This record gives sequence, structure tokens and C-alpha cells, in this order.
Amino acid sequence: MPETLVEALAGVGQRPQTEILVALLAYRMRAAGVDGLTSTDIVDLYREARVPRPQNLSDTIAKATRRGLVASGQLRGGQRTWRATALGVRAFESWLSAPP
Repeated sequence: MPETLVEALAGVGQRPQTEILVALLAYRMRAAGVDGLTSTDIVDLYREARVPRPQNLSDTIAKATRRGLVASGQLRGGQRTWRATALGVRAFESWLSAPP
């Protein structure tokens, strides 16, 4: 597993926004041991990773959810949390191991 978020995204290569979102969630869930992230947390992850965030984050989350890669979690501070599903985590791991 990569040591930093930037290394993790470099390892997955060029991906659509939905897959970048999954990679961000899966990495942070594993590295920090958190169960879910709010949309505010996700925006902070994009900033930390130094990648442009999608123009419509809600739509990106919805698309990843429809694909079964992301699921809604519990409320935290009045905000819904989002987490990578088992399918999303497996996809993230396969992207890391795929040749560039």
C-alpha cells in the first residue's frame, strides 16, 4: 500500500472522476482507519492529493454509488458520510497492481 495519498493516486494512473473518488475514499479508509467521510472531508482529500475536484461532487458520488463502488454511511455532525464498498476497495487494489 502506498505511503501517501499522492503516491496512491499516482499508482492508479489516469482515471475518470468516479474512480478517483473511490481511490481517495479507499485509501483514506485504510490509512486512517475511518469508516466514512463527509463531503467536506472529501473536498479536503482532493486538496491534499493536489488533484482538481469534480465540478459537481454530488453527481460524482451518485455515479460511484450507482456502480456499487461507494455507499452511504452514518451521519456525522449532521452530514452524511460516504465509504468505499468492498467492491470499491477491490477495484482500488486492482488499479494499484495494474501495469501503467
